[in-house]
Amino acid sequence: MAAKTPMSLHRRMTSMGQEAEHEQRCIAFAKYQVDEKLLSYAKKDAILMHPLPAHHGEEVEVGIIDRFRSVIFDQQKTACISSARCLRKSFK
Repeated sequence: MAAKTPMSLHRRMTSMGQEAEHEQRCIAFAKYQVDEKLLSYAKKDAILMHPLPAHHGEEVEVGIIDRFRSVIFDQQKTACISSARCLRKSFK
């Protein structure tokens, strides 16, 4: 990686309906795990985003969410509020 990255946005390796593929997908995507080495390429003010739930030890190295500049919980709170507003509006 030549340039420093301002943000790391990560997705789940296995989504609902892909449970049968879980082990195979974990092996295939292991090199894309967010870990200390990957984050060392990020800018000093980079933030970590993830849509949750995060599978610690699979998609994200254990403890990264707690140690790194993470906005994951703020991101999730905003998503819940947005979803609730859309749902409320659909019932009016």
